[in-house]
Amino acid sequence: GTFKFNLASGLNFGECYSHRPLGFYLLPKEFTLKEIRLLYEDVLQRDLDKRNFQKKFTRSELLLPVDKKVIAALGNKKPSQLYCFDESHYQRMTLKGYDFKF
Repeated sequence: GTFKFNLASGLNFGECYSHRPLGFYLLPKEFTLKEIRLLYEDVLQRDLDKRNFQKKFTRSELLLPVDKKVIAALGNKKPSQLYCFDESHYQRMTLKGYDFKF
Protein backbone atom coordinates (compact mmCIF):
# COMPACT_ATOMS: atom_id res chain seq x y z
CA GLY A 1 0.00 0.00 0.00
CA THR A 2 0.89 3.63 -0.23
CA PHE A 3 1.83 5.56 2.88
CA LYS A 4 0.20 8.95 3.41
CA PHE A 5 1.29 11.64 5.88
CA ASN A 6 -0.06 14.91 7.16
CA LEU A 7 2.99 17.10 6.61
CA ALA A 8 1.16 20.04 8.17
CA SER A 9 1.75 18.49 11.57
CA GLY A 10 4.80 20.70 12.10
CA LEU A 11 7.39 18.01 11.46
CA ASN A 12 9.69 18.70 8.55
CA PHE A 13 10.47 15.20 7.29
CA GLY A 14 12.39 16.66 4.35
CA GLU A 15 15.09 17.89 6.73
CA CYS A 16 15.18 15.08 9.30
CA TYR A 17 15.05 11.99 7.04
CA SER A 18 18.76 12.21 6.29
CA HIS A 19 19.66 11.95 9.96
CA ARG A 20 17.48 9.06 11.07
CA PRO A 21 15.80 6.30 9.07
CA LEU A 22 12.06 7.02 8.92
CA GLY A 23 11.16 3.36 8.79
CA PHE A 24 12.22 2.85 12.40
CA TYR A 25 9.11 4.76 13.38
CA LEU A 26 6.69 4.35 10.48
CA LEU A 27 6.96 0.77 9.19
CA PRO A 28 5.87 -2.53 10.71
CA LYS A 29 8.57 -4.61 12.39
CA GLU A 30 9.06 -6.65 9.20
CA PHE A 31 8.84 -5.02 5.76
CA THR A 32 9.96 -5.31 2.14
CA LEU A 33 12.41 -3.01 0.36
CA LYS A 34 9.51 -1.82 -1.78
CA GLU A 35 7.56 -0.75 1.33
CA ILE A 36 10.45 1.31 2.68
CA ARG A 37 11.09 2.87 -0.76
CA LEU A 38 7.41 3.84 -1.08
CA LEU A 39 7.57 5.40 2.37
CA TYR A 40 10.53 7.59 1.37
CA GLU A 41 8.90 8.49 -1.96
CA ASP A 42 5.73 9.63 -0.17
CA VAL A 43 7.64 11.66 2.40
CA LEU A 44 10.01 13.23 -0.14
CA GLN A 45 7.20 13.60 -2.69
CA ARG A 46 9.35 12.35 -5.55
CA ASP A 47 10.23 9.08 -7.25
CA LEU A 48 13.45 7.35 -6.24
CA ASP A 49 15.51 5.05 -8.43
CA LYS A 50 14.68 1.54 -7.24
CA ARG A 51 18.16 0.03 -7.72
CA ASN A 52 20.06 2.93 -6.17
CA PHE A 53 17.68 3.08 -3.22
CA GLN A 54 18.00 -0.65 -2.53
CA LYS A 55 21.78 -0.52 -2.93
CA LYS A 56 22.09 2.39 -0.50
CA PHE A 57 19.92 0.71 2.13
CA THR A 58 21.54 -2.71 1.88
CA ARG A 59 25.05 -1.18 2.05
CA SER A 60 24.08 0.87 5.11
CA GLU A 61 23.85 -2.35 7.14
CA LEU A 62 20.73 -0.95 8.80
CA LEU A 63 18.60 -3.81 7.49
CA LEU A 64 18.67 -7.42 8.55
CA PRO A 65 17.04 -10.04 6.35
CA VAL A 66 14.30 -11.95 8.17
CA ASP A 67 14.04 -15.67 7.53
CA LYS A 68 10.75 -15.11 5.68
CA LYS A 69 9.50 -14.07 2.28
CA VAL A 70 6.09 -12.80 1.26
CA ILE A 71 4.11 -12.42 -1.93
CA ALA A 72 3.78 -8.64 -1.73
CA ALA A 73 1.04 -8.21 -4.34
CA LEU A 74 -1.43 -10.32 -6.27
CA GLY A 75 0.07 -11.45 -9.54
CA ASN A 76 3.66 -11.41 -8.24
CA LYS A 77 5.38 -14.68 -9.01
CA LYS A 78 8.54 -14.09 -7.00
CA PRO A 79 8.28 -13.65 -3.22
CA SER A 80 9.82 -10.54 -1.66
CA GLN A 81 12.42 -10.77 1.10
CA LEU A 82 11.33 -9.34 4.44
CA TYR A 83 13.69 -7.18 6.47
CA CYS A 84 13.83 -5.62 9.91
CA PHE A 85 15.98 -2.78 11.21
CA ASP A 86 19.22 -3.52 13.04
CA GLU A 87 18.71 -1.20 16.00
CA SER A 88 22.15 -1.82 17.50
CA HIS A 89 23.85 -0.86 14.21
CA TYR A 90 21.64 2.24 14.02
CA GLN A 91 22.77 3.28 17.51
CA ARG A 92 26.44 2.87 16.51
CA MET A 93 25.87 4.93 13.34
CA THR A 94 24.11 7.63 15.35
CA LEU A 95 27.13 7.97 17.62
CA LYS A 96 29.49 8.30 14.63
CA GLY A 97 27.15 10.45 12.55
CA TYR A 98 26.10 9.69 9.01
CA ASP A 99 24.47 11.13 5.92
CA PHE A 100 21.49 9.25 4.50
CA LYS A 101 20.36 11.48 1.63
CA PHE A 102 18.79 10.19 -1.57
